[in-house]
Amino acid sequence: MKKRSSCSTTFRGKIDSQHHLWFRSPSGTNQYFTLKRMAHSIPGFAGKGPMIMMVKTHPSGATSYHTYQGGPHWVATIPERMGVAEDSTFSVKVPSLADVVRGLTPIFFPAQPIRDFPVVEIRAVHFFLRDKTFEVSFSQNPPIEKIGSFRVGGKIIGPLDCFKGRATLQFDIEDVFGVLRRLSLRHDGHNQPTLGIKAGDQFYKVESIWSDGIRLHLKFHYRLSNSNVVTLYVAPPSGLYTLGNIRELDRDFLTGSSNRTFVVDNIGVSRDTEVRLLKHGGSYALGRIGAEVAYKIATSTLSLKQVVLNDPSKGGKDLSASGGTAVIQCRLLARTQHEGMDDVRDDLRRELFKLRRKLSQDFRYNPQATKGYAILTYVTVSQRLRSIVTEFLPT
Repeated sequence: MKKRSSCSTTFRGKIDSQHHLWFRSPSGTNQYFTLKRMAHSIPGFAGKGPMIMMVKTHPSGATSYHTYQGGPHWVATIPERMGVAEDSTFSVKVPSLADVVRGLTPIFFPAQPIRDFPVVEIRAVHFFLRDKTFEVSFSQNPPIEKIGSFRVGGKIIGPLDCFKGRATLQFDIEDVFGVLRRLSLRHDGHNQPTLGIKAGDQFYKVESIWSDGIRLHLKFHYRLSNSNVVTLYVAPPSGLYTLGNIRELDRDFLTGSSNRTFVVDNIGVSRDTEVRLLKHGGSYALGRIGAEVAYKIATSTLSLKQVVLNDPSKGGKDLSASGGTAVIQCRLLARTQHEGMDDVRDDLRRELFKLRRKLSQDFRYNPQATKGYAILTYVTVSQRLRSIVTEFLPT
């Protein structure tokens, strides 16, 4: 079929009580707008489905998206909620990515309380299309750690799609550790677009998204009663913490053989956000801080290269380094600040034993690993952070 212009062809017609489009034929009669009659006039139409179609009514400018599955009998049906006049002109075309992006309107994420996180209003205010990448610019009020705006974007995956009357594009975002998450943006052409995140085999609506300059958080409901927060890193978290003095620890502290055990004392926390989470945070927030402290120790004290902080939702090793030749399991305990000395010692031994057991599993699943580290961070009675680092070799 001859390639057509990307501009729209405008038809004079009407919308009936069932919201079907009719066009006025040269003889003056009204007929259903079907591809059998009008395919030759639709820009971009390739003659076979499935494909997405865009209908715009004039002068209202209301836009709707539709799916053409193939064959000659597709009939454009305007959603009733668009409220356009019965006697209208309309244009039909196969939309490009640029057409859809130009039609996007701001997305408003209302402020809502989320445990361990600030209450902010978020808006997706601008959308950018550059070659094969898509980017969204967000504003957040009040700012978090002086960050009032941020951008999220990545490579566009696959062609445009239409799902239940909504144009859909998918794109992958990648954090500084190479962790990928697939997002979707859907728009019916006239209501507020929605942002989705893929979990398992399907997409879930993103209910909030915010950034503190180091972490990007996305909240969604995997189940009705289960609120999930996904964390990606826009910058390495090593700058959030400072390490104090290092001292060797007797190997007998941990039951079982180890190559080396030492303690990092007086670990400093540079921002109010992390201080607040250490005092009031739940298990997820504490786990994040424990992994970040482990990253700082791995890159600074252990001098490991290519350290990757993995997505905890995927299981397996918490961190890895040098192409997987070193694996790390980590944990953070906050309850120790309320325990006596003997209880703290017993608690640490139990948790280190669990980490060692996890490392044994990691060695089995990562045969290229030559070293493993258990990094257990805990809050002392004096409200200081301290880490015990134990090195293991595969057995």
